[in-house]
Amino acid sequence: MSLGVPVKILHEAEGHIVTLETNTGEVYRGKLIEAEDNMNCQMADVTVTYRDGKVGKLENMYIRGSKIRFLILPDMLKNAPMFKKAGSRVGAGNRGKSAILRAQAARGRGRASVEELDQEFSKKISLVRECLELKDMDKDAAIFFKSLNVEIRDLKEQFKELRDIIKSGNEKVVQLQNLVKKLEKLKNRLDHMEENFPAIFKSSVPVVQKEINGNANVISTKNDPALAKNKRSVERMKFVTIQEFENVPKYLKGRFKYEQVNKFVEEFNHALEGKYKLLFMSRKELKPPQLKIWQKLKSQENAETKGLFFCTTEDLKDYGNIKLDKASLNIMTILRHCGKVKEIRGPGPIIRYTVV
Repeated sequence: MSLGVPVKILHEAEGHIVTLETNTGEVYRGKLIEAEDNMNCQMADVTVTYRDGKVGKLENMYIRGSKIRFLILPDMLKNAPMFKKAGSRVGAGNRGKSAILRAQAARGRGRASVEELDQEFSKKISLVRECLELKDMDKDAAIFFKSLNVEIRDLKEQFKELRDIIKSGNEKVVQLQNLVKKLEKLKNRLDHMEENFPAIFKSSVPVVQKEINGNANVISTKNDPALAKNKRSVERMKFVTIQEFENVPKYLKGRFKYEQVNKFVEEFNHALEGKYKLLFMSRKELKPPQLKIWQKLKSQENAETKGLFFCTTEDLKDYGNIKLDKASLNIMTILRHCGKVKEIRGPGPIIRYTVV
């Protein structure tokens, strides 16, 4: 800034680091201790850069205002209200000097090089030339430039809208990425559940909703040609629920676990399927050995078993590999207590375990 700046601004700079350049070319940078009304300055801890480039140090110095060519105030004072007012009064006559100050600030020291000054003034001269070329333009050219200005303004607004759209799109992308992560976690959990699903709940034969004696828990004959031909289905024994198992008295349950009981139910149903697969076949399709077995199975039926599905001790052994030992009989007692099966005895020693 030039020395036309009011002295009260210098008083604001007291205690701060300032830079002074003298008429002879020396540059002084240090703390401004005091600025008198006649522009005489007292400084401390001063770094001096001489004309030949050498640098020296001074603890204190006093420089007369008549020797000062330029004074650079600290940046913190440039936004002060009094500085702005003062700058508006004196800035008009010092446009050229501001280029020097900017060049000095760019170098970070008190003096600007010739190249930097040349660049600053070249920019200003180029700008002045462009203004002179546009000064005497005709009416059509003025209208053209005015329309260009409007189009540029519109483009700026469109660019702003596009930036907002892109910003919103990026936010949505982040949301979708988080959603994908959640879905992947859910998929992994479902895969884990599917892989570790208890075998007792997996049905090897598809189930359809077809009632037999008011019970919809039946086996579909869709995928079995022998059963599908007769359009008949086998009623399966229902699995024991956790609540039903917990309600079984301890003296009946013993050490049996819930999974063991339902495993037995699954094997019982497997034996039931094997037996009635043969019974549902017509006699014409049976070979002599099969016909003999078919007749034996038919002989086990009576009026009491009409419309019911059952397995005998031999059926469980032949078609389900179930040996009715003490443990199996105890499980059968548990199933009878839960209302899953009932016994139909006679004539003779035959016992029919019938699905309820």
